[in-house]
Amino acid sequence: SEPGKATVSKNAVKHGLAGKSHAVLKGEEDAFAEHLTGFRKAYNPQTKPEESLVKTLAQNFWRLDRAHRMESAAFDQAFAEALDESPDASEPAVHAAALNDPQKNLRNIVTYAARIQRAIEKTTAQLKSLQEERKAAYAKAEEEAMLLTELANEHKKISQAAAYFHEGASQCVANSSAPNLAAKSGDPTSTGDSPTA
Repeated sequence: SEPGKATVSKNAVKHGLAGKSHAVLKGEEDAFAEHLTGFRKAYNPQTKPEESLVKTLAQNFWRLDRAHRMESAAFDQAFAEALDESPDASEPAVHAAALNDPQKNLRNIVTYAARIQRAIEKTTAQLKSLQEERKAAYAKAEEEAMLLTELANEHKKISQAAAYFHEGASQCVANSSAPNLAAKSGDPTSTGDSPTA
């Protein structure tokens, strides 16, 4: 019924199972902060979108853990009540009956747990995709940087070789020009003739 759905929705918000509610209830702040730190260490987000997804993932795991605890508590209570009525009650039978009892809200808790699990899977896939894209972009940039470094080193080697060549060529020219300069200066030793007496 509509009133029943409204009650279930209100309870889900109250207990932090619904996505529109705060995952962290009063008194859980410190424990959740430690929980979130663990997720940050595990996923090491490097961008704001990654950080947002990691936080969402941590919140949904927090909700899922609460849903499982609520489910366990509801079943334990149903089983205890069943034992009071019939000491021979079996767990499977009590569990099945509790799931179909709208007063116990067990089926609704299971439904919310399934929704949270799907949200976790979706968020995990989104985070994995973002991180793979970032890592691929980083690897490409690193490869291009290495290539540019190699090209720069090759250019440096070529420039050094050219400098050595020009230096050697200049020295050769200087050496070949030395006899001519000596002849033009009147140095008697610059020719093959002996000096006159």
